[in-house]
Amino acid sequence: MAKWYGISFPFYRGNSLLGSASQVLPRQEDNRLIKNDLIQGLMTNKGERAFRPGFGGDVSRYLFEQNDATSRNQIKTSIMDQIGAFHPRVIVSEIDVRESSDNPNVMVVTVMGRTDLEATNVDDVLARFMLPVSGTISNARSLIGGR
Repeated sequence: MAKWYGISFPFYRGNSLLGSASQVLPRQEDNRLIKNDLIQGLMTNKGERAFRPGFGGDVSRYLFEQNDATSRNQIKTSIMDQIGAFHPRVIVSEIDVRESSDNPNVMVVTVMGRTDLEATNVDDVLARFMLPVSGTISNARSLIGGR
């Protein structure tokens, strides 16, 4: 029996993206609900939700910022502040923000941890997303012909 229940967005009538047929609102429960809430919180800009001006990970604010240690640390801090304030069901073990191995103009953000529903101490990927950035300063110089 599930402990937490929620509704996934957008609403579907008929076949959902996961292929299940539904005549009612699609329901999420437990770990899937908690992970979905975490991702929605991180992708929300501060001030975007009415009556909750402090809610949001503000991650999109770092779109097209420099791909340097300062930006990566600011993203980590922003994510930790969001999780600490609004996601008590999430236990974070690591937040990894790094340059993509395929493209220097992309940062890969991975949040590792577990939910408070899990009895084991095994960490899993709670959220992973990519952020387009302007690349490193040396990469930008090489693109415009600088040294």
